[in-house]
Amino acid sequence: MSSRTKTKVACKSCNLRRVKCDRTEDRACINCRVAGQECEPIISRRGKYERSNTKNHRSGSARRAVHSQDGNHRSPTTQPPLARASAGPDPSQFGTPGEEAGESDQVRSPRFINRANNPGRGKEMVYYGDSFNLNYVLREMGNPFQGDFDSSSFKFSIEELYLNHLGQPTKDQLDAHECSERIRLQEIGAFQRLDKEISDALIQTFFAVVYPLCPIFDLSEFHTKYKAEQISALVLQALYFVAAAHCEMSLIEKAGFTNRYMATFTFYQRAKALYDANYESDAIATVQALYLLSYWWGSPLEQKDMWHWTGLAVGLAQTLGLHQSKTYPGLPERQQKLWRRIWWTVYSHDILMALTLGNTPHVNEAYCSVPLLSEADIDDDEEDLDDTHLFGSWTQESRLCIVYLVDLAKRTSQCLEALFGASSDESRIQTSLDRISSWQSILPQALQRNSSAISLQSGYWTSLIHLTYHTCQILLHRNGFHSPNRLRIGSLPSDVAVNIVRILEDMMSSGVLTVSCLRTLPAVFASLSVQIANLSGTSPDATEIAKHRARFCMLVLKTLQDRWTPLLWYYSMFLRILHRMGCEVPDGGGHSSSSSHGHSVGVSSAAEPLPGSLWTQPQRNQVSDVSSGLFMAQVLTEEADYGAMMECFPFSSFLTDSISGQSDNPFDQAGP
Repeated sequence: MSSRTKTKVACKSCNLRRVKCDRTEDRACINCRVAGQECEPIISRRGKYERSNTKNHRSGSARRAVHSQDGNHRSPTTQPPLARASAGPDPSQFGTPGEEAGESDQVRSPRFINRANNPGRGKEMVYYGDSFNLNYVLREMGNPFQGDFDSSSFKFSIEELYLNHLGQPTKDQLDAHECSERIRLQEIGAFQRLDKEISDALIQTFFAVVYPLCPIFDLSEFHTKYKAEQISALVLQALYFVAAAHCEMSLIEKAGFTNRYMATFTFYQRAKALYDANYESDAIATVQALYLLSYWWGSPLEQKDMWHWTGLAVGLAQTLGLHQSKTYPGLPERQQKLWRRIWWTVYSHDILMALTLGNTPHVNEAYCSVPLLSEADIDDDEEDLDDTHLFGSWTQESRLCIVYLVDLAKRTSQCLEALFGASSDESRIQTSLDRISSWQSILPQALQRNSSAISLQSGYWTSLIHLTYHTCQILLHRNGFHSPNRLRIGSLPSDVAVNIVRILEDMMSSGVLTVSCLRTLPAVFASLSVQIANLSGTSPDATEIAKHRARFCMLVLKTLQDRWTPLLWYYSMFLRILHRMGCEVPDGGGHSSSSSHGHSVGVSSAAEPLPGSLWTQPQRNQVSDVSSGLFMAQVLTEEADYGAMMECFPFSSFLTDSISGQSDNPFDQAGP
């Protein structure tokens, strides 16, 4: 047979989709080449199954797992994007597969590529729950999928069977819809990978200043897939988004953006579009991306904010059973450790975010049975990594920080339940508050604050978890005791607010403050609310000290405005409060922050119209001014009823606390 002669057997993908296959013995078919996937011929398994009537009881397990027999049990598995775009940012190159390859029967369907014809589908674990009917049948009648089983050899997927039942007209309509979705994703650059130099720099930034407090990846697997350009498009865009919020401004400019907001907005919109389109079939990759998207908060009144994405991450993680110890038996040890890291990262994020925002946690503590995170779970993440180009080097401090942050979140969760649960009483509240206070005493030497000099290699992670600890103390004691003097000088909240200011001073003088924006802000708000509470009703000297500390907190907010645009609004709010209470902030009227590169996003730049929900990066790697979408500019620049708006968005508890007990509302008059 000639090498150019088509084989008589179609590949699995084309056979599944009922499309023409031009596969040859030495060349993949056009559909598989466009999709960037392996072109596997159909292998008949007729007569190769052994039927068994043996009942299979898997003790203590509420889930049923189907594993492939190739020895690789990583589950679920991330598949490569449908079509990997070249490094250039020109959207015109992202045409349909037919335009890219010159021939194709139809646009590749995410449903059938990523779900029905996913070779890793057989390795995927599905958590049903104890009382789910299918789980009961499998337990009582035996699992028909045990033994030699390869799910990718199924002739029909569940969706294919369903679509066949609906009929061809419906299938055609769905195919047309998926075609338009694919084109839309291409137009906004959702499959776009940045130039290698820029992409590597963003990934390096993420792992250097964010990852140790959210170890949600298997580094060895991530390294392999990233180098092979097979990383999930959803995860990659989410990583770009988080990294863009923490990187140097020079890197933002190299990526073709005129300011940081447009960079984070663009990457966020791409990741959000991929999620909304149900593009990613790997559930674990989706959990990872949802967690990363929880770093987004575009405007004070936006509904899909950090709390929204946190809830989605928690919900999917619990759907997969990551919170239940019964889900883990039978999994490879490395995968168990990864899942524990993911779960406890999402858990701690949810609990601490709930405390900060004054919300009820999404996680129900009563149903979580996974052992707490340990250092052994983190050490495994560094094995077999000779290349430190992307991930840098780890220290004992960076290894341990997440372990003790999770412990703090666990104590905080119990304290929240004691404070706001149905069976709350004073003794439980006091006991839980004491457990919070004792957290600092269990820290190892590597996480003790010993020096005012802070760097990413020494003191940075310690400073962040101590800021979180002090924030928890202020918020929990503020809510646990209703004395009018609970925030006054000499109280525990007042003392820890001073500690927050000292840590922030050390971080600012050491030059690491701006790379820790989202981990730092809750502490700044907490300390500032305490300082404002001490601006009246105290001695003149104490009042002056409180003013000095409040001004420093405002300086921190002003410094971080470039990293998180909603701070423009918060800065204005606190400026009004301080002005009405007799505390003038130097240069407070400008509202604009400055950076070494002169591209910060102040009020002047934020007032320019911002893009709508879909952003297409212009050609020649440059982002120009756009004139669609006004949500951010309107919120930040128009006169508004600030008092009424306080209850409508995150962090309102800090503002409410700042003016509680005051005889006149600082919002009654215009600000300076």
